[in-house]
Amino acid sequence: MNQEQINKLRKVCKNISVLYVEDDKNISIQVERLLKKIFLDVEVEKNGFLGLANFTQNRQDIVITDISMPVMDGIEMAKEIKNLNSEQNILVTSAHNDVEYLIELIEIGIDRFVAKPIDINSFFVNISKIAV
Repeated sequence: MNQEQINKLRKVCKNISVLYVEDDKNISIQVERLLKKIFLDVEVEKNGFLGLANFTQNRQDIVITDISMPVMDGIEMAKEIKNLNSEQNILVTSAHNDVEYLIELIEIGIDRFVAKPIDINSFFVNISKIAV
């Protein structure tokens, strides 16, 4: 995405809230910076348990989560969130591309999947598809 496309996305997303859940601190910091270029309201948690608690309280418009995390993984968190709101937009980022994980994510109703390491262009394209 070029700067003009990012600016358009920023306009569309200015009133959309995001919950980002990632246990790897370095990845979390980098992706949080990317998200804040587009969204004004970005919350970050370090595991699925805290992510679910945050979502239960704040009901963000988009949830972005890793799969493998301590306490509660992203798949279990996504299931719980979908139980609370079956229409919730969820994007999963993961280094796992195992068919078993992907089938489970499809069954849960995940909207998008972005493989790690995250390609910034692909990440923004997937976010724009959820946001609009």
